[in-house]
Amino acid sequence: MVGKGYSVKNAQMEMSMVAEGYNAAKCMHIINQTVNAEMPIAETIYNILWNSLSAKKGFEKIEAVLI
Repeated sequence: MVGKGYSVKNAQMEMSMVAEGYNAAKCMHIINQTVNAEMPIAETIYNILWNSLSAKKGFEKIEAVLI
């Protein structure tokens, strides 16, 4: 739903199930602050879900890093 342009808050209100990846993205971000590994996909997903980065801009950023 976030990829379709919904905000995280609106997507959560519309869903009738738990979006498990939402909290997992934050956990990965916190763990990576200690490990300090390069994880551009996980970090971008975290920024999309927790820091209001648009999905379009996030995936453009991932594309640029992986090319």
